[in-house]
Amino acid sequence: MSFESLHPGQTRSTMSNHDSYYAYQEGKAKWLKDNPGKTARDFEYAGTDVQDRYVDPEMQKRGYKKDRYIGAGAWEWVKA
Repeated sequence: MSFESLHPGQTRSTMSNHDSYYAYQEGKAKWLKDNPGKTARDFEYAGTDVQDRYVDPEMQKRGYKKDRYIGAGAWEWVKA
């Protein structure tokens, strides 16, 4: 686990290097199971709203919560 400096004397934990990767892979696997005949590439082009429905629960299972919207459908996640 790493720590990100916010202000002098304040820190909050941030995700490890691979947590979001594995959450994305699990979410993609569940989407593929729910969408027979589709491919992993289809998931990549499905849009952030679809990806969020599958990846967000996986991130939450790993103990993270959305903290701050950083644009283009992306969120900063922090350890809950």
